[in-house]
Amino acid sequence: MPRPKRNYKEPFMSTFTFIGNFKSYSTDLLFDFETIYKLQLERFRDMMPDDYAKDFEEKVSIISKQKTNLITSESARAYLVTSLDFIPLMMRDIEDCIVGHLEAMSIIDITLKNDSLQEDPDHVVTLFVFKGHKLLFWYDIPFFTATKMLIAYHKENLINAGAFRDEWYGEPRRKARTEQRLWNNSK
Repeated sequence: MPRPKRNYKEPFMSTFTFIGNFKSYSTDLLFDFETIYKLQLERFRDMMPDDYAKDFEEKVSIISKQKTNLITSESARAYLVTSLDFIPLMMRDIEDCIVGHLEAMSIIDITLKNDSLQEDPDHVVTLFVFKGHKLLFWYDIPFFTATKMLIAYHKENLINAGAFRDEWYGEPRRKARTEQRLWNNSK
């Protein structure tokens, strides 16, 4: 399975890679994830081990230093975040009608009584939507809503899922073929 090609000489690449494994990168990520990390730290600090909270604080500090003198695009961006900082969905250049739909979904999800702050942070999925340098809205969503979003927006998703596919599909198949070959050779 081919690995994603990255230019590590590109500015901010080391920061981008600790944020997530994306198909493409933009400096908007720095603004967005400074906000996301701060919110997640504020919401879940009491549930985080000390070393994990310190790691979040370090990430915020690194991003804050790097984003000086950068400007954001005026495009809308959406992220699903779970397990505090795992990103299964990232979309960029979202049309206003989709942003409106995502915002309207919050009303539906609130009526489902998603009382996520009482949950383990690993079981919380949060949707964050940004436009320009502003966080438009964020809210926790049920897992089934997150699953529907992953299916609905699979073409727009800018997460490079190659590593997941290899871990869950490629590696077990290679292992099975190797075991079969060893078994056949032992006869």
